[in-house]
Amino acid sequence: MIPVIKKIASVIFLFCIFSVLLTAAKNEAINGLFLKNTYVVLPSSSKIVFSWLSMPLDPEKVKPVMETGMKMHVDDKSRLWVVNDGGLVNTLLGLTVRPDYAIVDAVFLDNGALFLTTEKYLGSMIMPGKKEFKSLDGSVAVRFQPLAGLPAAGCRVFKGSSDVVYLCGQNAATGEYEVYTFGGSESLKMLDVDGMKQKAAAIYFNKVYSSKKPVTCAAGNGKTTYIASGRLVIEVKKGNEKAAGFFTHPSRDITSLAYSEEAGLFYTTDTGIGYAARGIAYEFMKTPNSRIQIGKRGLYIFLLENYGVLMAGNVDEFKNGNGEKNK
Repeated sequence: MIPVIKKIASVIFLFCIFSVLLTAAKNEAINGLFLKNTYVVLPSSSKIVFSWLSMPLDPEKVKPVMETGMKMHVDDKSRLWVVNDGGLVNTLLGLTVRPDYAIVDAVFLDNGALFLTTEKYLGSMIMPGKKEFKSLDGSVAVRFQPLAGLPAAGCRVFKGSSDVVYLCGQNAATGEYEVYTFGGSESLKMLDVDGMKQKAAAIYFNKVYSSKKPVTCAAGNGKTTYIASGRLVIEVKKGNEKAAGFFTHPSRDITSLAYSEEAGLFYTTDTGIGYAARGIAYEFMKTPNSRIQIGKRGLYIFLLENYGVLMAGNVDEFKNGNGEKNK
């Protein structure tokens, strides 16, 4: 059983998301849908609040997200975007953005920046001018602007805090699994070029970790990085190449990580969502097949079996309640 953070779990109560969270929000969109195998464990004094960013669908009528290849993200204004069929879709705005190269994934940072990946490149997009308009299918054509070739094969991108992006992939030459950061002044260097009076800008990826074991995901602020591999989450400090174990889940593989300076580190498995401090973890929500992302307003919870997106606010109480000071 996962150790419980004593200061947080002094009094625990259970409640069902259907009966508590959805009572006020119940409408025809969900038809009284009960979220099976889903409940929350929090202290009675907790100020954490849950609200729907996107209402769930009936799981019996839709194919789970993990079977579609879709990827769900939230931008800095708490708008839901879905990477689907090479484009970016926002159903609330009725907008589909289609770059001229098929998009594999996207990262929305808290500073408003958007980065996209194709099979080979990390880049951004050039938005159309005011005179351009949607096509008949409701899509907007944009140009993909490559910034740099991806540093490893099969690179996946993950949101870090502030302006940091994490990339995880496999080195084709060594076969090792590597983690890189991108963002900030260290990723942009000015180089002297022969025959040119002005310097040229070069983009760099900073490698922070390499292992023979597969890497699932990464999170952090660039100075401190958390990396999941199987049931283990390790911590890598900038300037110290030696990785240290942060915590090990007793029974489940870690499927996603999310980190902020204010709230600390959160994780998911195929059965739940938890908060992690060094050596311990507190699983506060039981729900199957979810992923998480943290932003300015709170922790976003993507329910992959029914397309619902929850936002948990005031999650910094986990870090404050435990007295954990991540640096």
